[in-house]
Amino acid sequence: MGLYYAINSNTRVIGTIMDFGVSRFSFKDISTDINTYKIYPRFILANRIFLLIVIMPFAYCLLKILANQKIKEGLLIIAGTLVFEILYNFWTNTLTARGIYVRIVKGAAIYLGSILFVLFILPLSFQLFSFLYLIAALVTVIYLISPDIEIAYLKDWARSWLTLRLPFMECLQIMYINLMTIIWLKMPVIVLSTLSTTEEIGYFSSAYTIVSALLLVPSSFSIPLLNRLAHNLLDQKALYQKYFQLILLFLTMGVLAGSLIFSAPRFIIETLYGDNFSKASVMLQCLSLLLLFSFPNYFSSNFFIITGFTKYLAKIKTVNVLIYLCLSYYLAFKYSIYGLMLSVILCEGVQFILYNFFVWKKRNEL
Repeated sequence: MGLYYAINSNTRVIGTIMDFGVSRFSFKDISTDINTYKIYPRFILANRIFLLIVIMPFAYCLLKILANQKIKEGLLIIAGTLVFEILYNFWTNTLTARGIYVRIVKGAAIYLGSILFVLFILPLSFQLFSFLYLIAALVTVIYLISPDIEIAYLKDWARSWLTLRLPFMECLQIMYINLMTIIWLKMPVIVLSTLSTTEEIGYFSSAYTIVSALLLVPSSFSIPLLNRLAHNLLDQKALYQKYFQLILLFLTMGVLAGSLIFSAPRFIIETLYGDNFSKASVMLQCLSLLLLFSFPNYFSSNFFIITGFTKYLAKIKTVNVLIYLCLSYYLAFKYSIYGLMLSVILCEGVQFILYNFFVWKKRNEL
């Protein structure tokens, strides 16, 4: 399955670029004014489908060069991943902004249920998995989109392939922020790959994956909270006051999650990965400190987008990624993997300070 992970990971980066920040912008746009939703199924959806059609010939040529033996399966994986990146993420953001959470949960259940059901009753193979991955992605997206589509829209689709109908610069800034986030998440493994052994990379990746996966917690809470905040953007004082109240909430959540992991890292590692990964428990214990900042930072970055501060968020992300790049290489070279973990925690802390200093400054300017 190594080919799957390689193709999937690289395709997600391409998908982020092709998405052009529209998915996250749609959440902000519809949350602040529900009437803007009308253009999304009528015009923007055609633009998304057009992107999928255009990119596939390029994907075929790339696979022909890089993975000649697995072209068919590779194309299925690329197509499935792009369906998620360009259509699924886009439409779940529009549904979330409208408060339609039940359909999103049912869609996720359809995807996971169909994959797991078939894989449990049929012998696992890469060819089967790649085929199921695409079919499950398409079925899930059709289920999510179909209630919002009318036959009359097909006429608009025919003339809307190349029209964005959204603010170009703001979408570009959001795309850039998404790319900076991907670089941020991949940085530790990239640094380790040049300075450490394969064994250490494996141990670190297992611990880092657990900590990264826990961002689903602030994601689940922040989306409905931000949706409510978006309706009160005119009262700036109340908005900033609510922001700092919610930051305390996410800080508390981060402390609780970090404390749970810090108290039982060995049990968590061995339960998820087995006894062979027990050495990763020390790394997981260290990385549990990261949750103190990553939980509120996740909320803050989305708050900046919903309130129209994307330009400032892009600047903060750029500065922090540059600091992260220099500090991680320096500390990893000097103190090995523990220096790298220290740089991850320090840079997440710096990001937390920059976010909240900016909001504090904006509040005091009122």
